[in-house]
Amino acid sequence: MPDLSTITMPIAEELKHFNLLLDKELVAESQPLCGIFQHVMNAKGKQLRPVLVLLSAKLFGEINDKTYRAALFVEMVHTATLIHDDVIDESGLRRGKPSINAHWGNRTAVLSGDYLLSKAVLNLSENGDYDILSEVLRTACLMSEGELMQSDKAAHFDINEADYFNIITRKTATLMEVCCKTGAFSVDADRQQISALAQFGKFLGIAFQIRDDIFDFQPSPELGKPAGNDIKEHNFTLPLIYCLDHCNEIQRKQLLADLRQVNEKSDLLPSIVERVISSGGIEYAESRMQEFINLALQQLDGFPQNDALFALRDLAHYCVERKV
Repeated sequence: MPDLSTITMPIAEELKHFNLLLDKELVAESQPLCGIFQHVMNAKGKQLRPVLVLLSAKLFGEINDKTYRAALFVEMVHTATLIHDDVIDESGLRRGKPSINAHWGNRTAVLSGDYLLSKAVLNLSENGDYDILSEVLRTACLMSEGELMQSDKAAHFDINEADYFNIITRKTATLMEVCCKTGAFSVDADRQQISALAQFGKFLGIAFQIRDDIFDFQPSPELGKPAGNDIKEHNFTLPLIYCLDHCNEIQRKQLLADLRQVNEKSDLLPSIVERVISSGGIEYAESRMQEFINLALQQLDGFPQNDALFALRDLAHYCVERKV
């Protein structure tokens, strides 16, 4: 499996320039914000979303200022949502390092996330990029809707596989979809090409989230969280849903009862994880993940055979084969 540094070689110089622009964006007069943004930059992740924007544009031509503004916008929106998510989830770690809320408190974390969102919107509006702004704000609404749907299902312990895919399409896949879409139309790709790349991003995002959900059953110091974190938060992921669907009625009732008590009785967590694994839930989730990555790759048929296309294909494989 190629690593990200190899995959991003066709946009290596553009990615460097993007990070210089991001450094400039994450500058504020407020001393607390300066410290927070430095913390964010030190703990930045794979930057898959701006990479998708840049590669989608490079597929058709030269990356331009509008492409960079789209990439900055999606990265800032994504970072803001992660900061807010950590507050909601009461997470003390993000990528193995203290989260903003753990270091500065919930109030400061929420306000810094709000600041990032506002600055991202301001940057696009000042440059007249209303087409990109409209697309990403629509996506932000869907992401919020997905999170609310997930919270509602978790509260009622009532979710099926169709609900699960509805939720992850909104909360994860739509952002990857809009990355590919905005990258393509920043360089004036045609309507059909934009639509195909958007579908690529959506299917990629679904597969990416399934991989993340599988990780929840495999403790990883690199991820900065123990196994069973979703279970403790009552987030019903695909492996767990499969397990519930393939229990007999007595086993299902017992599993649901244990899920309700898992935060009061910590010794229940390893047992729940083991039941999901032994049910074949992981293998089933992996098979569905592969289905969606195959659908994503099919969307790339017919595009120009260039380094950006090969990188997008490699990135798709990376997203489902990654270990963190």
